[in-house]
Amino acid sequence: MSTMVKRISREIVSGHIEESIRAVREALQHEIPPQEILDDGLIPAMERVGFLFQEGEIFIPDVFFFGKSHARLNGYPSPAARSIEINGDGKRGHRDGIG
Repeated sequence: MSTMVKRISREIVSGHIEESIRAVREALQHEIPPQEILDDGLIPAMERVGFLFQEGEIFIPDVFFFGKSHARLNGYPSPAARSIEINGDGKRGHRDGIG
């Protein structure tokens, strides 16, 4: 794992989201593959956040914050979020008709 990818993970776990975004941009500029950034940086950071939550070192608001930040770092909503749309009646529903 590259030093840049380690930095991304470290910044996320520390809650330094703007620094995380800068680190992701720098990694991409240095031609680190996006899949490597995701697999070796973003996902392990979120796993660490989950562990810290289980251990009682961070709390629900922190977990929501990290999740929202993770989505921002990915640059697009998750597949689940993309599958939700606002129907004509103003209610949320899934594009595939489920829910």
